[in-house]
Amino acid sequence: MIIFRNARKSDITQILEIEKISFISPWSRVAFECEISKMLMGNGIFLVAEDEENNKICGYVCANVIIDYIHILNLAVAPDYRRKGIAKEFIKRIEADAIKKKYYGITLEVCETNEAAINLYKKFGFIIKGKREKYYENKEDALIMWKIL
Repeated sequence: MIIFRNARKSDITQILEIEKISFISPWSRVAFECEISKMLMGNGIFLVAEDEENNKICGYVCANVIIDYIHILNLAVAPDYRRKGIAKEFIKRIEADAIKKKYYGITLEVCETNEAAINLYKKFGFIIKGKREKYYENKEDALIMWKIL
């Protein structure tokens, strides 16, 4: 069974494994520690999906609260757990939190070649509002997507 909960510092080693598999320019341990600190201070969201059967972290999402909206910074799911609804559940939980707190919307950047992620976000009502040219280390562009609540 997959459970969703707030991230803990002890999760970071497993999170880093997923991060390295998922992204060309993976975040550092310090970056994830910073996101846990933001969450604990109430300025961020940092959730993990954990497979209870084997205590394995199978996905995570980090987001910042910026005045009246949420900015999703990083979302990844381990390869063996993809297409099982984990990313959808993360988005649902962030959206529910945003609605509860009466935030304006949710935004994120996504690599323009990541069709699976773009399609997932579109299913949740995100729309492309702009582009950041050469945003990623490999010089790929990022699409800026928004969902107004």
